[in-house]
Amino acid sequence: MKKLLIIMTRLPLKGETKSRLSDFLTVDQTQALSQYLLEMNYQRAKASQADLCFWLTADQAGYDLGDFLNLDQEAVFWQEGDSLGERMSRAIRDGFNRGYDQVALMGSDLYDLSTSQVDQAFTYLDSCDLVLAPSLDGGYGLIGMSAYYPDLFALESYGHTSVLAATLSHADQAGISYELLPAIRDIDDKEDIAAILTGDPEATFLAQGEYNANFIFDQGRKLLRIALGSQLHLDQQIQYEYGALKALEASGVTPKPLALCDYHPLIGAGYLVEAFLPGRQLDYETDSQIAAELLAQIHQQDPKQADHLIYAGQPFVVMYEEFETMFAHYRSWEGRSEEVTQRIQRLLDGLKVYDHSAQLVNPCIINTELNASNFLINPGDQSYVIDWEKPLIGEREQDLGHFLAPTTTLWKTDYLYDDQSLESFIQAYDAHSPIAIDQAKLDQYLVFTCLRGLTWCAMAYVQYNKADKLARNQETYQVISRFLSTDFIQMIEDYIAKRLPG
Repeated sequence: MKKLLIIMTRLPLKGETKSRLSDFLTVDQTQALSQYLLEMNYQRAKASQADLCFWLTADQAGYDLGDFLNLDQEAVFWQEGDSLGERMSRAIRDGFNRGYDQVALMGSDLYDLSTSQVDQAFTYLDSCDLVLAPSLDGGYGLIGMSAYYPDLFALESYGHTSVLAATLSHADQAGISYELLPAIRDIDDKEDIAAILTGDPEATFLAQGEYNANFIFDQGRKLLRIALGSQLHLDQQIQYEYGALKALEASGVTPKPLALCDYHPLIGAGYLVEAFLPGRQLDYETDSQIAAELLAQIHQQDPKQADHLIYAGQPFVVMYEEFETMFAHYRSWEGRSEEVTQRIQRLLDGLKVYDHSAQLVNPCIINTELNASNFLINPGDQSYVIDWEKPLIGEREQDLGHFLAPTTTLWKTDYLYDDQSLESFIQAYDAHSPIAIDQAKLDQYLVFTCLRGLTWCAMAYVQYNKADKLARNQETYQVISRFLSTDFIQMIEDYIAKRLPG
């Protein structure tokens, strides 16, 4: 009995695979994912009892499958036909025309179709006409036949969730006997990846930022966190975060780390699992006292437990260099406003009154990006500080300066800490901290944080205008534009003037 297994695939060319993952993985990562799946399915198929061949997408003619796989004499053909059904039909027909008694066809983006399942498909074909491996999205990942049945491919569409049901309906109407293999998963979107990483088919997408994506699973008890990049330009971003969470675990106010995977080939990166935490976003007007207590608790944790974190020995040198780097994008841009350029430059020049070389004092673990969305508030119960993608060993005043600065609070709210509310926050923090806030140093960090906000907005304004990001995030662009307005810069100038030494 001659058996043939066909792998039907696209070549894993950069930018030409997995378009539904483009909002999740980079072009390089999607290419690596497609290459990984192709290699994995090839090895499993090659180990089966059947002969093997490939049918490649015709619009990629001119490329060679041997550039992506170390082939073992397998025949390679180019697909023919306008629709997916027609292309599959012709490939299977060709197999029978070449003298095979049983022909099966599979995709290359399947994750869990094993060699034993492929062999089982051919075993079924010894006693039935048709075998299918259902996919969890309502289609199928493998189809096998003991004779050529072209009507099974005459579906109206292959882009809906009832492909399997429609195929089986055709089989029933034609009196074609069939068997089904266990359901398998093909990888089309980020939920498929989350389901594989967690082992939970009900894993659901929660939120995604520029540098991470989060999913909920295990009936809402756990959170999967995938690092998509690194603000700190780290090669091991997720390990960095995991180590910070382990060091902070005793505080009881940060996510509890449950597991770490250093690397997974599906995403070309690592991931961590945290306990999912309840709560709502912080309200500056009503929740500042809670925030003060949370931060005091975090800053008490032993920094020696996080000796892998970057140590900001001269924090103001680092910050000022960052300002200069970011502002250089705006300063050299043809579309810059001369007034905005001059006013921000004057503010930067004004920082010369400080000793930038001052060494770090009373080191502690800091978050460095304390926005309202970094808090989960549960009035009357435990609240939390989340999103630890950019922690450092630094000074508590840097964390507090970022939290309290107008460039933070006015980003998505209209709240501004006045002198009274600022003093109230400091008193609340000091009441829960063995080390009191250094007011002069806090003022310096407030000033530097304001400059960080303005210079970042200047850089982002250039990027948005050059890269045509406007249509993708109108809300952010509007905030950036407002921060670079004359009125806002004047407010920052007045705010800084009150806090400069002398």
